[in-house]
Amino acid sequence: MNLRAPLWIGLNKAETGGYFRYIDGWRITIANWDYNEPRMDQPCVYVDVDKTWKTADCNRKMKSICMKTTDVPPTESSDFPGFCPDDPDVFIFRGQTVSWLPFRGYCYLFLKINVEWPLASAQCAREGGALASIEDPHEQEFIHGNIQMFQDSEPMFWIGLYKTRKGMWLWLDRTAMDYTNWALRETSGSRYGAIGATDGKWVAATQRSRGYICKIPKDSGH
Repeated sequence: MNLRAPLWIGLNKAETGGYFRYIDGWRITIANWDYNEPRMDQPCVYVDVDKTWKTADCNRKMKSICMKTTDVPPTESSDFPGFCPDDPDVFIFRGQTVSWLPFRGYCYLFLKINVEWPLASAQCAREGGALASIEDPHEQEFIHGNIQMFQDSEPMFWIGLYKTRKGMWLWLDRTAMDYTNWALRETSGSRYGAIGATDGKWVAATQRSRGYICKIPKDSGH
């Protein structure tokens, strides 16, 4: 901040699989994005003079911060042991059979029970989880694949995105926002986020009754 100028940091999504990770391989654990950030069409990140993170074209000329370290980022696990909970204690809508589906280290419920976002959040909490966060393109593909079949009857499902009073989009389970899949110009409007069953895009959805997706870590069995 003493330089009183914006500074490039090592966050980039052009070379890290389509979502924001540090260029040395570390994942984001905390974030300080500015209002309406990160933008999908800008792949590099800088810290502005107001201390918030903003995205920009990587060819923009700016001062930068360099770092040397011997720390090595952890390797991505390919082994995800654990168990999903028993059948959930939720109201079954129009005969829909509901069970937890495993994916990597988590379990998911896909519910066509039409409720508003706050009640959907409370229902997921009652099951010991939260409205689903989406951390990367693989989880996005899994979730979208499981709701596409409902697109004719349920066009959108609530997920765990909400907007703070300061206009920041956050995940309810405190997952860092390092991957986004917003529809164009869809980060304004409502305070709650939903995912489209047809295209998988995220939208700031109007407050009405919709289906919803719960997410819970697998039980290790210990």
